[in-house]
Amino acid sequence: MNKRRYRTTEVNQVNWVQLSEQAGEERVVFAVDVAKEKFVGTLLKPDRRVLKTIQWHHPSQTPELLQGLLAHLGASSLEVAMEPSGTYGDALRWQLASHGVAVYRVSPKRVHDLAEVFDGVPSLHDAKAAYQIGRWHLDGVSRPWDERDEQRRALGAELSLLKLYQERFARSRNRLEALLSRHWPELTGLLELGSVTLMRLVAEYGSAAQVAAHAEPARQLMRREGRAGAAPRKARGGP
Repeated sequence: MNKRRYRTTEVNQVNWVQLSEQAGEERVVFAVDVAKEKFVGTLLKPDRRVLKTIQWHHPSQTPELLQGLLAHLGASSLEVAMEPSGTYGDALRWQLASHGVAVYRVSPKRVHDLAEVFDGVPSLHDAKAAYQIGRWHLDGVSRPWDERDEQRRALGAELSLLKLYQERFARSRNRLEALLSRHWPELTGLLELGSVTLMRLVAEYGSAAQVAAHAEPARQLMRREGRAGAAPRKARGGP
């Protein structure tokens, strides 16, 4: 393993002026390994040479990192490659894109599956992952990380909300099934679990005894809520 390649420097110890001189006028890739708090980014030149591997705490030190990158390397010559893993890198990605930096995404599967190819060691750590992300980008297997337009963001928000409600409904339905199997087991043999008729019947009467005590109103409820033709049979206890 090339330990020098993976040696990290704290962001507050980076000599940005010296780093700018080393980068020159060439294209520079900043490859980021995203984590919950401890981020690691590797600066590479087109010949795969590592200029510096920087670590910082996000979000507290991210402004310092961005200031150094943008002031000394410039948005026009800088390219950033990241993995689309989770949401921890979204704030950094947005900040970079808002300053005109081109951001690319690299498949996490490539990074993890070929960890041994680059240095002969199967293990994977933050600095190595960042280096691999940069190498994959330079090898041309990344793709631009385009922001979704307003319509797609709104649709995504609606789908997330729908998923949340579906999960809650599924959990509640499972709890209801367990309670019915104890207190009213014959009901799910007559009505489909989760059907409007079953739900209204349980909400209105709560037990078979209450349905028996209010037989006619219960039949009317089932006729009103159930499918045409099926409700009368179910109300009489038929299949």
